[in-house]
Amino acid sequence: MGATKQRPSQGNGGAPHNDFGPFYGSSYVAAPDAARSTGLSRVRDGLLAVDIDLNQVRQIRDVWMLQITGRHALYAELLNRYVSNDFKPQVIRDPAMQAAAEPKSSYQERYPTDL
Repeated sequence: MGATKQRPSQGNGGAPHNDFGPFYGSSYVAAPDAARSTGLSRVRDGLLAVDIDLNQVRQIRDVWMLQITGRHALYAELLNRYVSNDFKPQVIRDPAMQAAAEPKSSYQERYPTDL
């Protein structure tokens, strides 16, 4: 069985847009030291082919050590909890903000709490 080619639609089920207009960005490849390749044309189709120096990537990582501050295990744990079916978000409310939003009764005005 072959795959059927289905055109993408809008989120509301309407017909897809075909008139995206001009492309205002630019396509280029950036190196880890912030050097970049020449960009492609904004008005014509093009193909960008570059050589990537993986040794330079390693050298920049060794010098800047940005990876050392990553807490990837923590992020993975938080993501796993978030996507679980029984996820309950932790909601922390500021009592001062909550008290300001709710009208006070005469009892609360006479006997304020220190929450």
